[in-house]
Amino acid sequence: MGTSQPLGLTLQYSVKTVASLGLAFYTSWSLTLVTLAAVPFCSAAVTFLSSKMQRSIKAQRDELTNASKLSYNAFSSVDTVKCFNGQSFECRQYSASISSAARYYLRQARLNALQIACIRLMMFGMFVQGFWYGSSLVGSTKISAGDVLRTFWACLVATQSIEQVLPQTIVLEKGKAAGASLKALLQRLDRDKPTTRMTGMLYPRYCEGDIEMKNVSAIGIFRRGKC
Repeated sequence: MGTSQPLGLTLQYSVKTVASLGLAFYTSWSLTLVTLAAVPFCSAAVTFLSSKMQRSIKAQRDELTNASKLSYNAFSSVDTVKCFNGQSFECRQYSASISSAARYYLRQARLNALQIACIRLMMFGMFVQGFWYGSSLVGSTKISAGDVLRTFWACLVATQSIEQVLPQTIVLEKGKAAGASLKALLQRLDRDKPTTRMTGMLYPRYCEGDIEMKNVSAIGIFRRGKC
């Protein structure tokens, strides 16, 4: 459910991109190819950055899981922590996990910023390439100025849609990582021996009487432990 809206937006922008590119190629395929000449290089850079982002997302998830375990154990056994005076130790462990998760999150933010920078660079390059080649086509009377503008704006809408998809991919990648961990957990549970409820046992309906302990001392327990 958490990825339903990002997935819907991704599909919307993807359809918008395909429709815009179809209109651009229909109007002037040569001008479209020149305008989008930088797209393969930018796409390769964005794909490379996405692969790096997946590692950061997985590492951040592991650190947050570890921090959750530490906080749960500390609060559920708060008496033990106070007995051994381990408040500072638990705080240091929790702070270390949170700081590590924050570093991975900042790395994701930097990678996402680089992706957006690649898309913006591609869009600015489109202005130079598109209007330069479009003006030459209009000068040679191959196409009209209206066709040049239509092709250029169709390409621009397509690249803007691709740029709007990038923030949604981070959410989808996090959902993908969470789904992979859940699938691994379910597979591990399937491989383990299933637990069955004990049957055939008789339980007394009423329990009366007292529990008495005789000849019990701390020295006896200590000696028994050593033996």
